[in-house]
Amino acid sequence: MKSAWFLVVVSFSLLLGGASPSRAQFSHNDLPAGLTGRSLARLANDVVGRLRATAAQLDDEAAPQASGVAEELANRLDAFGVVVADRLDAPLRAFSLESQALAARIYDAAVRLRDLVDRHQQCLGLDDALFLSGVRTIVADLRGSAKDLPGDRPQAQSFVFAGHLLPFVTPQEGGRFTVSGHGLWRDAPPELRLQTQEGNVVATLQPERDNDDDAFSARLEPSLVAANAGACLALAATITTKRDILFVYRKSERTELLLPMCMPSASAASWMMSANIRSDPAKEVVSGAAGAKTVYFENTSCADRQTISARLVWDGLTADERLTSVAWSAGDLARGNNHVTVALDGSHAIAVSGWLDKATCIDGSPKPKLLYSTVFQASVNPSYARTRAAPDEGSATTAAVAPSFPETKFCVDLRKASQTPSTEWWFSILQRRTPEAGEAAPAAGSLYESRHVISTGSAPVSDNAKAAGYDIEASFDPRVVNGKVRMCAAVKIPEACRY
Repeated sequence: MKSAWFLVVVSFSLLLGGASPSRAQFSHNDLPAGLTGRSLARLANDVVGRLRATAAQLDDEAAPQASGVAEELANRLDAFGVVVADRLDAPLRAFSLESQALAARIYDAAVRLRDLVDRHQQCLGLDDALFLSGVRTIVADLRGSAKDLPGDRPQAQSFVFAGHLLPFVTPQEGGRFTVSGHGLWRDAPPELRLQTQEGNVVATLQPERDNDDDAFSARLEPSLVAANAGACLALAATITTKRDILFVYRKSERTELLLPMCMPSASAASWMMSANIRSDPAKEVVSGAAGAKTVYFENTSCADRQTISARLVWDGLTADERLTSVAWSAGDLARGNNHVTVALDGSHAIAVSGWLDKATCIDGSPKPKLLYSTVFQASVNPSYARTRAAPDEGSATTAAVAPSFPETKFCVDLRKASQTPSTEWWFSILQRRTPEAGEAAPAAGSLYESRHVISTGSAPVSDNAKAAGYDIEASFDPRVVNGKVRMCAAVKIPEACRY
């Protein structure tokens, strides 16, 4: 009789409310094996430094946002340092579940932020708004409670938009995105909303089932992105799961999930092409070597990259002589990874700029020990040209356009009075941020400066180059048609720059 009464009590309590869900258990598999507090701090500090460096290159509106993300990660790392205390070299999997959960959130955020900074640098700041959308979403996710993973409870872990490579990045054009996690679509479609941080519903979205229970997709309209430009919203999903009780009654459980989704600002990058020609209608161009100069930079820092800049001037050139192209070769002392550009800077100078990777070091106590420094050494050998008559010059700039995949192409017609034996031509690709409503147009910066090319005859010519990760293919047709000649350039954008 006692057993029967116990069964009735248990059955009745299950029918009323169900057993209390067991405390969610953190999975230590979320942390790489062997990851220690010291290696986590090294990773996060590197990301913080690179975020601060990136912020310094952004405009006045974007820079504080990137700096704020860097400080948030630094503060989280400081708090975690108190937890690990003097056990920096112990595997994090040996700590408590709560400490592991905190470490996992810092690790996930650091890795995702590192990937975004890598893409931003590789793509020469192609889209600051997209970059900031990602970093702000990642740090908003970091501010959430530490991971607390139940064995079979629904979880939402990330979202990624179709046509993009990295999670937590929201493009201005919106589009279809996929939410991934665990147990997101079981007994009923999830209820999906886009809402403010205060919980006010902005829009109701219609989810579509993915290949299994662990993901679903939905569409974000461009109008929603535009209407909430710059705001950090949240995806709110209500997941319904039904539990069988005594094979008689199915109890519905509703789980509320939140994922931050920060919208990009209304501003975006735009590109223009500025084209120039110069020709001598009376005399042929005389050219030659201007003489070599050597440049040397060295980075001995084990922790930081070094930005370099130099301007080499050829004072011996006369007023009617100008540098037209530059070639350079690495010296015997050059070593390590360098990202340096050598380009014409005016008529008598060459600009050397870029950065050197940090030095090669080995772990040491109390600080890393220098193994060998990173060195950039080069011999710079420009060519020059001289004309003896006032040149016929022309220049034109295209309208600003948004960069497009897989290439962005420009063509411009330039005034030219007559056919000449030779024509010197060069161009620049300029980048500027498209102003928001009511904002004055910001100044354009140089994305790429071509070399000066002297074409002879009337046959079309081409000139190819590489700027960071971009391939640039240019062509010039010197044939005068209706008083004009045509110059074109195509900037091929790597697939990785989709973020």
